[in-house]
Amino acid sequence: MSRQELEDASDHLRRAAERAEGDTREKLGEQAHRFADAANRENGPDHGWLDRHTHVVRELATDLDEEGQEQVEAAVERINAYRETVPGV
Repeated sequence: MSRQELEDASDHLRRAAERAEGDTREKLGEQAHRFADAANRENGPDHGWLDRHTHVVRELATDLDEEGQEQVEAAVERINAYRETVPGV
């Protein structure tokens, strides 16, 4: 399974965080860190983890401008590409 998709998702979330303010900025930065960490773990995240965190970043996107929302959607696309390689569900 390629972890590059999770690293790319993390990068997109960092760029989205740069466009955010306050609590949203902090939470997106935290999500970026979580995806970067997941990309570097020996055992990658499972479907449940990916689903929970994808939901969080989509919720945070509602507080962003158009460019920030586009960064989140690009991150979600990368997460989904990784998710296709995860066995199970």
